[in-house]
Amino acid sequence: MRLHTIRIHVTPCAPGMLSVGVMHVVYEHGRIVGNDLMYNDWCEADELAGVVDPFLSNACVYSQEMPGRRA
Repeated sequence: MRLHTIRIHVTPCAPGMLSVGVMHVVYEHGRIVGNDLMYNDWCEADELAGVVDPFLSNACVYSQEMPGRRA
């Protein structure tokens, strides 16, 4: 069975600035079999929602496509 995760790491790095990293990690039988760095950059604190929202929306789409979902 494969498990897809989207990891979002946010680190305060300067006054009003954040370092943001987003990675897609694929596990199979408990081991990492693939990863993809999707985003890695700085942003201002008030821009954080605009930066991570697209990745959260993608996670919602992935969840709708998972097998076993009830209609």
